[in-house]
Amino acid sequence: RERTVNRTCKILFVVVILLGTVYLLNAIFWMPTRYSSPLHGSLVGDVRDTTRIGIVIPFIDRDLSRLRRQFSTWKSQRTLPCTDDDHMRTKFPNITVILYFSRDIEDEEYAELKMALDEEIRGMSSIQKCLVKPVIYVSAKLTDEEDGYLDATTANGPNNLWHGLFENKAFIDHYDYVFVMESDVLPIRSNWLRCLQDNILLSAHRYWMKGTICLSCGNNAINTVAEYHMNGNAIYYLQDQEFIDLIGAYRDYNNDINYTSGARGVRVFGAGRTLL
Repeated sequence: RERTVNRTCKILFVVVILLGTVYLLNAIFWMPTRYSSPLHGSLVGDVRDTTRIGIVIPFIDRDLSRLRRQFSTWKSQRTLPCTDDDHMRTKFPNITVILYFSRDIEDEEYAELKMALDEEIRGMSSIQKCLVKPVIYVSAKLTDEEDGYLDATTANGPNNLWHGLFENKAFIDHYDYVFVMESDVLPIRSNWLRCLQDNILLSAHRYWMKGTICLSCGNNAINTVAEYHMNGNAIYYLQDQEFIDLIGAYRDYNNDINYTSGARGVRVFGAGRTLL
């Protein structure tokens, strides 16, 4: 009888260990769809299906080769936007890729450029597999005077394009968050759409802007006020009027300075970190 009890205890112990292991693996590989919202502080439903996210790729007429290189990484098996082993789902219903052009992409002058980009988009089966919504264009329609680029510190063109994120109804009326992904930003891992979505939604803190600090300014970059700025390739929250007002005030204060350099003095942006 004592042996039977010991055997039963051992079996129960093994069962408990197995159940604990299964629970742990499930917690690691299956992200919960209910959690405390960083914006509202209360339990919400599957916010992945309700939070509208735009991946904004700003470009000018000379960026075709960069865009082609970027899109080529989206086709590579090593850096696919989503993969079959993503346990949540293969498609992202509320993520949209937006090609954000500095001029008017429908203008006859840029017909050849648009045709080349349309061909690139049609060739990306990975995007069609991952996203429900099609890739779209948004045109900033900047004039020659508004679309200038003089040097690394003075650039009203990129500034006007960036400020348009917070002024253009094509963005603020349709997206809760946008991730600015310039044409020279390349993914380094597969399933990066899931990583991006989780970086946006699974945050322990409320934020307006989430991105990297300067990573090429030397060992003392964080302690140097002149280099304490955030990369423009970042996540932005568009549904807080206080943030929109701050960006407007920032434009009035320093519009001629390149926005990534000018942000050196705007510490309110913080220094979160997002990796793709």
